[in-house]
Amino acid sequence: MAASRPPCRCRRSTLHRYLSIPSIFRSNALRTTIRMLFAIICSTIFTFVYAALAAKSRRLEMVLISLLDILQSVPILGFLIFTVVFFLNLFFKCLAKVTA
Repeated sequence: MAASRPPCRCRRSTLHRYLSIPSIFRSNALRTTIRMLFAIICSTIFTFVYAALAAKSRRLEMVLISLLDILQSVPILGFLIFTVVFFLNLFFKCLAKVTA
């Protein structure tokens, strides 16, 4: 009769970490998809509101179209700074992770 094997002495956290990797990928993929859909919805709403405002007044159209041209020609100055500040304020608790 063969001797019985001793029970596995693997640490549970290590084994659990390797087994749960696919679920981490699934949750990250779902979060990314939700963020993309949210961005598409926000940009669509912004587009219709911006276009409606520009169509209502000739003076407002001149200002809005000029502003949009400037922001599109200089995206680093127009969007990146505000986006970084927004996300740092949104996830302020994770600031140590960003700077570390």
